[in-house]
Amino acid sequence: MGKYEEDVVKLLEYVGGKENIAAVTHCVTRMRFVLNDPSLADEKKLKRCRV
Repeated sequence: MGKYEEDVVKLLEYVGGKENIAAVTHCVTRMRFVLNDPSLADEKKLKRCRV
């Protein structure tokens, strides 16, 4: 198991699953997701997420 595997599983759940991700980009401090259906994302959990 990788160091961040558990965090990644939670993050995928919070954004509505891998099928809901249209695109992902990153910079030094954050990841930016383009979601197919933003209403599937759990914003409260994402804001608390420290991945």
